[in-house]
Amino acid sequence: MLSNGFIIAIAIVLIIAAAVISHFVTVSRLKNNAESKIGNAETKAREIIDDAVKTAEAKKKESLLEIKEESIKKGTGSAGEGRGGKARERVRSNCDTEMCG
Repeated sequence: MLSNGFIIAIAIVLIIAAAVISHFVTVSRLKNNAESKIGNAETKAREIIDDAVKTAEAKKKESLLEIKEESIKKGTGSAGEGRGGKARERVRSNCDTEMCG
């Protein structure tokens, strides 16, 4: 038969082994969870940056169009809408096809 001391020693070794295994499993799960959250945050950051770039490009296009229209208005003086109106329409259609820049 096995002595009580030997059984207790085996129980202690098994408890320590279970604690070590449990520790590594927990650390692995926490690491995977953190990496997943970081990946989600990176994806969200990319989306925010992409939206900001699109907004900036749209504002740039709008500003360039306004500058070109002002330039046309100043160039035509008080001649009225005649030539200036047609020129503004050309600028608008060019900006739509060329993205003003």
